Amino acid sequence: MKVVTSSNEVLTNLTMHAGRVIRLAMNKVTNQGSLAEVWNNETAASYPDSGDTLGVSLGYMLIGWLVFFAAAMYWRQTEAMDESKNNWGLFQWSSMFYCEGGAVMDFINALPHIMNLVPTATVYMGVSAYEHTGNPYFTFLTFFAGFGLVPILDLLIGEDSYNPTKKEEIAMRNNNWFRFHTVLYVWIYVLSVCHFAKYVGENVEVNSIAFWGISTSLGISSGFGIGCIHEIIHRPTYWE
Repeated sequence: MKVVTSSNEVLTNLTMHAGRVIRLAMNKVTNQGSLAEVWNNETAASYPDSGDTLGVSLGYMLIGWLVFFAAAMYWRQTEAMDESKNNWGLFQWSSMFYCEGGAVMDFINALPHIMNLVPTATVYMGVSAYEHTGNPYFTFLTFFAGFGLVPILDLLIGEDSYNPTKKEEIAMRNNNWFRFHTVLYVWIYVLSVCHFAKYVGENVEVNSIAFWGISTSLGISSGFGIGCIHEIIHRPTYWE
């Protein structure tokens, strides 16, 4: 039995084991071992003593991600429990999307609302990757984007603490692009539900991994659209 005698050996062993787990998953996704072979061949000369170079590299990436995530969560938790602080972010107090300037600025001011379409787009991206690779786990892309990428972006962007003036609020309500994006989301969501219902019925077996992946991703994408639907509730016009 080998006795680990230094923190460096502990870290190396940890990263190699973690990396091997990720590599096995990647090999399963690609249905081949070529990814690991190419990586190892290209890096063996630079890291002759590392052994499983792909495993070590992925292990360091995993540990680095966990350290960053834990630090970010601790930071946000301390801010949330301190009434004298706000959840800081790069755009916390930004009035970027309340600028005046005519039709062009109206379009720019409404751009953030296009983000409502991104979750639905990730469902199509996941299904497309599934069709090209044959691996059904890609259909869970929206899940990982929604509960992995979005929280990280929240940490960077920060809490929206900017309160528009009365004039800016009226200008936003009268912005036709704002109305266009919110209404567009509704119809795109309805069409996407119909499209994937037809797609699953014709191409996917019930209770298969792809079936649950598409169902989960589409459900999550609709959850992200609740903010858009909430805005439409406050717009009591006939079309909205």
